[in-house]
Amino acid sequence: MQKGGTGRCVPAYQNVTQPVNLSFAYTNPASGTQSINVLSGSNLTSIATTATAHQLPFDANGTATLVLNYVDAGQLTVTANGTAPTGWQ
Repeated sequence: MQKGGTGRCVPAYQNVTQPVNLSFAYTNPASGTQSINVLSGSNLTSIATTATAHQLPFDANGTATLVLNYVDAGQLTVTANGTAPTGWQ
């Protein structure tokens, strides 16, 4: 992200835990009954087809690592989004 019109991109989140909305959609086949289990740090939870805020720890490089586990076969699309801090574009 770009901060305050500086023209350079830097991580918006560093060494903080931030809420990120996570959801998924069934891609192939187009429907299913399983959710995705996600591990972030020591927090185990699940992702549903409706976006829900999850607290993700970001490191000094602005990276939040997730381990995803889906117990069925097929293709999924995972979506993550959040709100940029004030002053960021």
